[in-house]
Amino acid sequence: MLFPLRLLLILTLFAGTLACSRPEQGDQAPKLQTPVPTSGASKVVRIVFIGRKHACECTAKAIAASTAALEQALGTPSSIPIERLDIDVDTVAIRPLLQQRPLQALPGIYLLDSAGTVLQLLQGQLTKEQVTAALQR
Repeated sequence: MLFPLRLLLILTLFAGTLACSRPEQGDQAPKLQTPVPTSGASKVVRIVFIGRKHACECTAKAIAASTAALEQALGTPSSIPIERLDIDVDTVAIRPLLQQRPLQALPGIYLLDSAGTVLQLLQGQLTKEQVTAALQR
């Protein structure tokens, strides 16, 4: 009787550690990541912000900070449409973006051209300056 209880406890703890919204690389994922430039001089016409609906506290803080940075960089009203998706809910809509550029850290901000091609991917907790620099490339 004690063995099944211990097994259940271990599995519960294991599931709890996986519930944190860290990316698949776990703690090795960078908290801040600079933009990754791509070739071509296409203009950003659409932004897709990928967060997580059911996020742990640390990821929720990074999502909130990056949302604020994006809003500050774009101004009000934003001249570039922003689509907000959650990786744990909108998996089908996110899949084409992940195939172009895999996401390593949440939140992810995909900068797209008019053809839907990913120009840049910003990841992790970002500042207004990082977002502004990426938009000016």
